[in-house]
Amino acid sequence: MAPTHHPSGQALANFLVGDCSPGASLLIARHVKLCASCSSRVHAMGSVGVESAPVACGEREILAPGLEIAVVTGVSGLGEAVYCVRAAPGVGLPQKEPSSAVEVLVLEGGLEADGVSYRAGDYLSLEETPKARLISAATTGCVYLKVTHAASGQATD
Repeated sequence: MAPTHHPSGQALANFLVGDCSPGASLLIARHVKLCASCSSRVHAMGSVGVESAPVACGEREILAPGLEIAVVTGVSGLGEAVYCVRAAPGVGLPQKEPSSAVEVLVLEGGLEADGVSYRAGDYLSLEETPKARLISAATTGCVYLKVTHAASGQATD
């Protein structure tokens, strides 16, 4: 099933001209690879192809029962960190400062943010709704990437 939640047109344009952080670039590139609509949009903006770097994770840390997090290595920019989060079905996903998510890309399963469902391939910007309550899908749980404003290497949420 095709993604239904996408980066904004401005975010796609910033991505194409290299005016976004390494973490945001990773999430947008991976979304564009999965989304025919956004792929067409970036092609119309002048891109001839989008490459997405492989994701390499550090050691997983258990934050709570059913909730694991790992730092994604090699993509964090100054003042940000990228994490891969794995959550069991129905688990509330933490959104605490100083490492609250700014952007999220669902890789597997699904999650819900303030009553809106997101599934594999969907992109969610939390800059517009920073207090959104995230919950993993009740039947599948989820795996997602998140970009935070935390210092690189900080693996707590």
